[in-house]
Amino acid sequence: MQQLSSWFYSNKLVINTDKTIAISFHAWQNKSNLKLETVFQDMDISHKNKTKFLGLYLTEDVEMGCALKRVSNILNKNYYVIQSLKTVTSINTLRSIYFTNFHSHLRYGILFWGGDSQSTNVFKLQKKVMRLICKKERSLVQNYSRH
Repeated sequence: MQQLSSWFYSNKLVINTDKTIAISFHAWQNKSNLKLETVFQDMDISHKNKTKFLGLYLTEDVEMGCALKRVSNILNKNYYVIQSLKTVTSINTLRSIYFTNFHSHLRYGILFWGGDSQSTNVFKLQKKVMRLICKKERSLVQNYSRH
């Protein structure tokens, strides 16, 4: 901790210990709770099992369910917006709304949660939005993709 403290000091950075937390990452199979006592500049750093970092939800067992739930909620709200505007706007406007409100949230953090087994629901929602924008019925899109 002394090295860390001197690095922050030399780079003119200050740690807000009220907002700083400690988290111990481990594989989901490892059930042991390793919660070390963390002290920085004579202040205790609280230990948590999940946190939000740069808009991504991280858990100590590197489980992406929490992040996927949040992304799904945001995308569902944006699906509703696109669905509501479908009859009163052009396809170019819907396309712009898709890229600004839907696709941007879909892409953010995909490197972390994209390979998770639960991510298929997010990608199904993306297909649903694309069908809505292109005004295609589900059966037509499936038939077309088979050929």
